[in-house]
Amino acid sequence: MRPSFGLGLVLYGASAIAQVETPARYGVGFRVVHELDRSRTVGPARDFEGRVRSGSTAVPIEIGVWYPTSVATSARRMTLGDYLVLSKLRDGDRRVTEADRVAGRDDIKSFAQFALRREINDSTAAATYDQTMSAVRNAPPLSGRFPVVIAGTDGALSAGVQLFETLARRGFVVVAAPSRASLAALQVTKTSQVIDVRIRDLEYLTAHAQQYSFVDPSRIAVLGINFDGMAALLYEMKNMRAMAVVSIDGWEGKNGSSPQVRASPLYDPLRMRVPYFVVQQDESNPPPPLAHDFTIFDALRYGDGEHSVLRGVSHAYLVGLGALYPGVPNDVRVARLALLERTAAFLDGVARGTTMTAPTTDSLLFKDHRRRAALAPVPIAEEIEQIITAPGGVERLRAIHRRARAENPSVVLFSQSTLNLFAFRLTRTQRTPEALALLELGTEAFPRSVGSRNDYGNALLQAGDSARAVQSFAQALELIRDDPELTDAERAQSRSVIQSKIDRLRARP
Repeated sequence: MRPSFGLGLVLYGASAIAQVETPARYGVGFRVVHELDRSRTVGPARDFEGRVRSGSTAVPIEIGVWYPTSVATSARRMTLGDYLVLSKLRDGDRRVTEADRVAGRDDIKSFAQFALRREINDSTAAATYDQTMSAVRNAPPLSGRFPVVIAGTDGALSAGVQLFETLARRGFVVVAAPSRASLAALQVTKTSQVIDVRIRDLEYLTAHAQQYSFVDPSRIAVLGINFDGMAALLYEMKNMRAMAVVSIDGWEGKNGSSPQVRASPLYDPLRMRVPYFVVQQDESNPPPPLAHDFTIFDALRYGDGEHSVLRGVSHAYLVGLGALYPGVPNDVRVARLALLERTAAFLDGVARGTTMTAPTTDSLLFKDHRRRAALAPVPIAEEIEQIITAPGGVERLRAIHRRARAENPSVVLFSQSTLNLFAFRLTRTQRTPEALALLELGTEAFPRSVGSRNDYGNALLQAGDSARAVQSFAQALELIRDDPELTDAERAQSRSVIQSKIDRLRARP
């Protein structure tokens, strides 16, 4: 059973704001599961004074599951408050108390004050808390298998409920986990460490989803909200198993945190071959760290890309529950609804393998909207090895490299050290001509590199071709001045070493 729907856009009154009017197809079921990941710990078995820690040290994971269902109209729906109290349980399962419910209502007031810059009274907070949502807890799932969205919410599960319920109505299963409260400070002080934790959480959810009979494990998308946008992107670069990546105001698109994603050992644009949908906040006069950074979006050339900024939809409305509060400007509420439907339409198109329908580019709705078609995929490191070691592989790699560079002149399929390694292996297995061809490819791929010419010359010399070795060394000398990878000290050393090799070879009888 597959989801199928279009993205209907009509004009909203005189304001010409695009509003979505897509009827729901399914009811929404919801369940929450608490598990322990015993492959990881939240801390040492003993504290710094040598005392044994009480209770389990395994990592607790709160998992929310939204799924298509068919239930009676009289069935009790989840309220916003039901979702909010789950935030009190994300570090371990226990019975919900009245204190949790009071804290949930207080959280509504705090969020309004901090994120929306508004004061709301107790009665308004209570009415917001009691607001009816769509899901029916523990409703029986529909038969059939549905595509699954593995989601990280950064904060509590409640942060994504509008989107998750929308996806379930459209025929998706959503399996989501919040980050642990104890990680909040580390997100700023040790960002890369928390990214790794959240990637592990997403991998745990991927395995967890396999147990449900209503999940189609061959159709997985990954979604990240806020901080978890980075984790979702790097999860895919690490695992290459999703059919799409969605990022809701992900940190990878912000000036202050984009460099940390690119510094990750997992970051590799060549491994991102699936569609990428990202929406970023619209803030007036954002501080420099929150300014939009398109470096990563522009680098992901091997999967379709869509980037949107909805006019007036700030961070609080993208990653929180701001749109459910009373008094929200109508244009913001409508834009938020359009985003929910656009995200669902994006995933639906990917799940069905059809061309994605472009949303309206009405300037009153979109402050910025970009779409980019994918280039033909290129081989990743593991595939490069398979190509090189196969018969005729070096010439095949040369052809692939030339085609890739023709489409994307900045693409780097391999490093010089990679070519040197495989040239060494080819030589050891008596495949010297192929080793030479591989190092010659290095001079083509890195035309400004002294190292590539020097390495090729060394290989020619070892193979007994002194004349061509001298020629390659001479070309290396010509490149020394302009090689951007060399320091002044390295230039002087390279010039001395290479010139001495040339002099010795020319002095031979």
